[in-house]
Amino acid sequence: MSKKIHLDFLILGAQKSGTTSLHDWLIQHADIRLPALKETHFFSHQSRFEKGMDWYLAQFPVDFRKCTLTGEIDPEYLYIESAVEKIKQLTDANKFIVVLRHPLQRAYSHYLMTVRRGFEDLPFDRAIEAEKERLSQFDNAFAIDHQSYISRSLYSKQISRYFSVFPEGEFLFIKFDDLIDKERGSEVYQRICEFIGTAHDLSQVDRSKSSNQASSPRWEWIKNLIYRKGQRSLLRKVVRGFISDDAKLKLFMFIDRLNQKNLKKYEITPIGNYRLDAKIVSELLEDIDETERLTGLSLQQWKMSLSK
Repeated sequence: MSKKIHLDFLILGAQKSGTTSLHDWLIQHADIRLPALKETHFFSHQSRFEKGMDWYLAQFPVDFRKCTLTGEIDPEYLYIESAVEKIKQLTDANKFIVVLRHPLQRAYSHYLMTVRRGFEDLPFDRAIEAEKERLSQFDNAFAIDHQSYISRSLYSKQISRYFSVFPEGEFLFIKFDDLIDKERGSEVYQRICEFIGTAHDLSQVDRSKSSNQASSPRWEWIKNLIYRKGQRSLLRKVVRGFISDDAKLKLFMFIDRLNQKNLKKYEITPIGNYRLDAKIVSELLEDIDETERLTGLSLQQWKMSLSK
């Protein structure tokens, strides 16, 4: 067996739980080396995995700062079942950070992202009611990627999977609200740095920017070029031959960021305005109980908000 990839830590997710902001903060740290492309999806998506280990290693910059710690942040690794075994087989990773967000708020943020990309036409309550049927389809890769709203918010099974594969692993669980809080966030950032194995230095890090907020496209035609299948294929044909596949991906992501405008609070329908199926709420409450037991986090506020 070839030599394992050295990773000092992995931040596993969850999706829409502040991992982009955390990436933007940690990449400023002099000791920490992260891939230039946040979320390589190497261990979670077969098309990326087939590119091989050399491709994965090439995503990490040869850094003049001589970084002492190497890691990756990718929320797909928590949710996609096959990722954990690949991580175990191919890396020496043993430290894992998981950021957890109120499950319904996470699901709704995920939904807003899917709507922005043009992949969802249903209202939120109907979308989560349709989710299980969508995920049960034989060709369900699209639904897994884009419409797994509640499924990704059921954390206990995902965490248990890592506990099973990495029984000696070290885990740090963080709540999203603590991470983004202006006062508590500094203490959380310090805990993360200490867990990773480096000193924290807030003077190095600009934590004022909150990344990946709820947004809508400035121009629909640009959104369609990036995400609509037929038009995206046309865009790929235009740039084919000029730049590599990796460069195309970075280009699309850059254009997408430029095309986003943050939504104002009044532009977002409050979750409370939707009528949620009692079975879905019950499933979330049961999972919160188990997640609380597994992580040691106090999640009483989550349960209280769902029980109203």
